[in-house]
Amino acid sequence: MNNQQLIQQATGLTHDDYCSMVFTEGLRWIDLHFGDVAILLKATEQSAEFWHWWQQQWAHRDSQFLSDTQLRGFDIPLPNTQRTQALRVYKVLHDAGNIHTYPDKRVCAALNKVIDNKHIIITPC
Repeated sequence: MNNQQLIQQATGLTHDDYCSMVFTEGLRWIDLHFGDVAILLKATEQSAEFWHWWQQQWAHRDSQFLSDTQLRGFDIPLPNTQRTQALRVYKVLHDAGNIHTYPDKRVCAALNKVIDNKHIIITPC
């Protein structure tokens, strides 16, 4: 099983729930770190570079979650109370407000290219 499948099994998330969480928290991250700028959110939605970076950040946190909880290789469903607790821990670790990393210059340049001429410049922090 890959990390995503292990996490889905441990937390009870469906594939759609998992993918929706990745997308929603990615948009929340943009809002939290750069403000509620509609053109920026639209640019982000269109930026393959941003989503590639974001998925790498998510995968890193998935690995951290599996390591911290020692769930790797645990291939039987967890009891409901443990599954609920695992989901709670997973959501805290993946909450956009708790992710304080920033994309590199390449990703920022790609976003700037999409929002060119809108007087918004994205720079790495």
